[in-house]
This record gives sequence, structure tokens and C-alpha cells, in this order.
Amino acid sequence: MRFVALVCSVVVVVSTAVNAADQGISGKKLLLKSNPKMVLLSKDALVLPGANGSSSDPRCVADGGSGSGASVALSAGTTSATLSMPCANWSANGSGTLYKYKDSAGTPKTAKIKAGLLKVGSPGMGGFPVPNGAATVNVEVTVGTDKYCMSFTGTGDGSKFLVKDATAGSCAPPAPTCLDSGGASVGGFCWFVSGAPDESCDETCAAVGKTCDAATITYAGSGGTTSNCGAVWAALVFGVSGAVDADCTGFAAGLGCSAPGLGSADEYVRCTDAPTTCAASHFVVSRACACQ
Repeated sequence: MRFVALVCSVVVVVSTAVNAADQGISGKKLLLKSNPKMVLLSKDALVLPGANGSSSDPRCVADGGSGSGASVALSAGTTSATLSMPCANWSANGSGTLYKYKDSAGTPKTAKIKAGLLKVGSPGMGGFPVPNGAATVNVEVTVGTDKYCMSFTGTGDGSKFLVKDATAGSCAPPAPTCLDSGGASVGGFCWFVSGAPDESCDETCAAVGKTCDAATITYAGSGGTTSNCGAVWAALVFGVSGAVDADCTGFAAGLGCSAPGLGSADEYVRCTDAPTTCAASHFVVSRACACQ
């Protein structure tokens, strides 16, 4: 097999979704009790589900909603919990100005959303502990693609935490996705082409603030399959249809799922001569690297 320098360029279009409503809203009341119990109330101006271009109606699709349901996320320092409100338990009035949630056995148990009102009542907090001492509890209510964010600062005694009339919180930006980082998601892993020939996967992953994932070896390398290697290259480079096994002896040991060159059907290969490593590199070979 003839190896030639890789000369293609890979263009990835990065798209970051912007929610129809990422609102920092004031909190009228947050009550957390260890028995357990949670009451959350806001009377701020909300963007109603379905309004202003939002598709966040929490009801199931069959009922006219987005099917996404809703959730309440609580966080304080290193502690967090998320309470889900599935779409099947949401209903709306005929005019679509009031959305109600009811689940007699659920956590949360009830919720209401309308103009100027967001209220959630829950007999549990998903294991979230009542603060003991001064604390700030950030609350993020997600309704479909929309988020409403509150921040409650006060003092608890481990049994009760009550804060009223909190100023508006701010919504944290969403965690970057694999696509946001310039990679491609295949098999549940985030893949990148090495930045240049002679760059290892350790170096490639470090360049995007990540570390080499074992999937480089176990999914598409010596511990994986040739079809997986082909699927990775198909996602990373337009027009690639697959990969073949190859003995890469004479180049470098441990290259794994690699692209030694272009111009023939076997230029995307899974090197089988030696176990794949994250540190391997060669000056005419670009690698497919899983990073985490």
C-alpha cells in the first residue's frame, strides 16, 4: 500500500443553539425542608411556553406540546440535584395561558406556569441537602428549550432554608458539545483529526482542552473494529466511505485509526501491526483521536 502525505482539509461548521428564552428572573420564595419539602415561587415576567418563537410547551407532542416536559435543577457549590416533570403530566387551558403539572406520586408533585407566575411544589428534593449555614442555592427551571434562572442567598440550619424576594439570577451558558469543540460524535465519543501529521492523539486532545479517550484504542483502534474506524472517518471527513485493516510497519507503531494519505480506496486504515497508543505519531499520518 502506498502512503502519501494527507493533503485534505476538514471544515466543521460550529453551531451553538440559543434558547428562545434564557431568562434570569427574580425569585419570590424558595423553601427547602429536610422532611423533605420544596416550594419554589416566582412572580417575574415569564416568556410563556409557545410565545415569542418558543417551542417549549411542556406537554407531550400528541397534546400539542414539544414533548420535552420540564425540570428543576438545584445547585449549591459541589451539590446538585435535578427533578424531572415528564410531558405526560402537563396540561394547558384552552387559551394556552396557563400550564399545570400534576403527579400525585411524583417529585415534584405540582407546578404552574403562566404570565407572572412560576410555582413548583415537591415532597422531595432528589437528595439535595438543606444548607447548613450561609449558602447560595441556584435554581434553573427548564421548560423544553427555555430556561428560567434564580439565585437565592440566605442561611439554613440543615432542617430549613427559606429565602424570599431574591433578585434575578443568571443562566449559565450550556456546556459545549462535541460539535461546539470542532469534533464529531461517533459511538458516544468525541472524535478529532490530529491537527497536523506527526501530531499524537495526546497532543491533539490537549489542543482542545481535553485528554485522549481510551476509545481511541478500544472503539476504533487495535481494540476496536475496522467498521468503527470507517464510521469515525466518515463523520470527520466528507465523502469517506470506510476503512480497511493495514499493516503499518515501517511508519510508526500504535497509530490505530489513521489516514496515511488520499487517492485510493484504502487510504483510511486501522493499523493492525501493534497495539494502538495515544502517544504514537508519524510525519505523513493523520490520526482519528477520541478526546474527553
